[in-house]
Amino acid sequence: MKRNVISLIIIILFSCAGHIFAEDSDNIAVLTRGPVYHEGIEFLEVNALPSRYGEYRVGAGTVRIYYTEEPIFFSEDWKRTACTSESYLLLDSGSPEISGIVAAVEDERGWTAFLEFSEPSIICSFIKMYRSRQNYFNNISRDKNSFSFPAILELE
Repeated sequence: MKRNVISLIIIILFSCAGHIFAEDSDNIAVLTRGPVYHEGIEFLEVNALPSRYGEYRVGAGTVRIYYTEEPIFFSEDWKRTACTSESYLLLDSGSPEISGIVAAVEDERGWTAFLEFSEPSIICSFIKMYRSRQNYFNNISRDKNSFSFPAILELE
């Protein structure tokens, strides 16, 4: 009897959590793929830069990401803009291989992330939360060869 009650409580909790998560899914980014080692960053000219690739699902949209610790030199096609107090580089290339808007985040800790957004309205909130959480994961990593993307990002 006690097991049945505990099982019922667990089922109710998971049902409520699923309902809450479904209602807020436009504000939650969930990592659906990655990190996958990749050579080359699609949003730059021909290159063989080592990177980690990942994909996030945000509501009905997606965010593709390439993370690298290699030095990046941006061409004049990239324009600076400010989502928050930090500066970001945005490019709307019109290239057939790129289906959304691409943003590049240069972090002072020596990494750069290229993000392709299918939904432009989340760019600033995603970048802000991603940058913070990625730095957290990088700081707590005990093994320099170990890398992970944040699994879940709660957007503002």
